[in-house]
Amino acid sequence: MKLYSLLLLLISITFVASFSKELEKEFKAYVKKFNKKYKNKFEENRAKKFFKKCLNEINETNKKNLGFTLAPSVFCDQDPKTFHKGESLSVPAPPLSLGRAVSFVDPSIYPPGPPSVDWTTSGCISRVKDESFYCGACYAFSAIAALEAHWCLKNNISVTMSEQMIIDCTNKYYGNKACEGGSQGASWTYIQNIADGIESDETYPYNEFNESIAKTFQPCKYNRSRSVATVIGYSRIRSNNPELIKNAIAAVGPVAASMNGAIPSFAYYDTGVYSDPACIPSMSHSVLIVGYGVDDSVDPPMPYWLCKNSWSSDWGGMQGYFKIQRGVNMCGIENQLVYPIVPDAASYKAKKRIG
Repeated sequence: MKLYSLLLLLISITFVASFSKELEKEFKAYVKKFNKKYKNKFEENRAKKFFKKCLNEINETNKKNLGFTLAPSVFCDQDPKTFHKGESLSVPAPPLSLGRAVSFVDPSIYPPGPPSVDWTTSGCISRVKDESFYCGACYAFSAIAALEAHWCLKNNISVTMSEQMIIDCTNKYYGNKACEGGSQGASWTYIQNIADGIESDETYPYNEFNESIAKTFQPCKYNRSRSVATVIGYSRIRSNNPELIKNAIAAVGPVAASMNGAIPSFAYYDTGVYSDPACIPSMSHSVLIVGYGVDDSVDPPMPYWLCKNSWSSDWGGMQGYFKIQRGVNMCGIENQLVYPIVPDAASYKAKKRIG
């Protein structure tokens, strides 16, 4: 053990010697900006090593002029191979028989959408939240973000809802696995069929997760008397049909989507329309598509989806939002899209009183 510790110390000292004064200055600014704290000198030097790699990745990508830019993010001091260790693959949505979901949306029910839509101007999109590094609960944040938006659009009632309730209470149902992944459809089906409601994040707040807490299932503390909203079903949009997705967003509101989030260029995203050819389709991360448009500042103009992330408002240069290329299934974002169906708030309150 002593020999191992000595080896780590020598590696740490060797790396520090190669860390220039300019890099040291940049690292200190980074630590201050993101309020980083390290347990010991070895952990700090390890962070410096990955910070240096991060800057190299950023510089090399920005040189390619891909239509988007990268900048140091909250993930810049972490190993690119592990900074998404909590972002487990989304599990399949539950069988349609478990809820009043529509298997696939009929394309004819939506009229053609306008050239651009931005639901952030509606007053119905909640603040950008932070799922934390240790808990892979993007599915819960995506599901709740969509539910908050649709509840507000339907009832003109803005309320922030509890992701923690989804994490704690759905792990026994429909395949969700707390901090190890899940799906939006499973989350809404639980709200509809089991809980008949969802609490606010004021009465059921989000945990300050650390590595050990994230590995354990926490008890469900849901109290139906405190519920503020519910779901009566959800709809799926046929995959790889960007025109239908566009029309659905324009007609009904934001849609929850899954994509590949486990790639350094996305983790370090800053501005522009993200369009990295290296980002292959997968479902390692879940987000909310809140609009679409075309970026005319590049040649040729670039169609995009406007998305809300759950990595805090400090992530990226758009306060937690990002734009991603539309129409080419970039990172798989056009593969799995769903949105919740919500009831009239008055009828739900009446049902609660009777129940």
